[in-house]
Amino acid sequence: MDNLIIGTQGWESESWLDSFYPEDMPEDWRLDYYSNFFECVLVEESVWRSWSEEMLEELADMLEGESFWFFLELVSEFNEQSVHQLQKIKQILQDQASGIILKNINQELPENLKGYTVTLVSKTAKKSGWCWEYEGVYVSGEPVGFVEKLNADGKVQSSMLKQFMQSLPNELNGAPFFVGGEKIDIDQVKNLKIVGEIMGY
Repeated sequence: MDNLIIGTQGWESESWLDSFYPEDMPEDWRLDYYSNFFECVLVEESVWRSWSEEMLEELADMLEGESFWFFLELVSEFNEQSVHQLQKIKQILQDQASGIILKNINQELPENLKGYTVTLVSKTAKKSGWCWEYEGVYVSGEPVGFVEKLNADGKVQSSMLKQFMQSLPNELNGAPFFVGGEKIDIDQVKNLKIVGEIMGY
């Protein structure tokens, strides 16, 4: 990627449904609206596991031709069901289904999922190659940023982004960066995006 792109874990967090989306907006329009502000989203495992083929086709049509990327969270271990679903997601969303974010469990990607990148978020384990450590959490493998809690202080945000960007391999000018957690402050995420733009990322 040529620059830093900011996204959130999920696009329907209860903590910002009322403050981010227009009150009368239909539920199935939310992702399209979200994509006007952010270029990537980290999809929780329970959500992508539930996607039907029809739902995936709708997502593909909605975001066709847009620079938008899905990253898929995996908390559990790979099994036949999850591998099959991830294959189906890749088949329909193609390059927009970009990466798998492993939470806590360091696993190797099955051969039939090699079209995905893989990043590990863990307090103890690290993948070989690139690694960024922030507040006791290692993010390693394919360069992707992730924080469970976003500090509201703009100076802290700029310092964090600077550390992340300086950690990237020389050949990369940017990468996705996700804000997770149960209670995401969407105004702070939008501020983080502005901070990154001001810093030239």
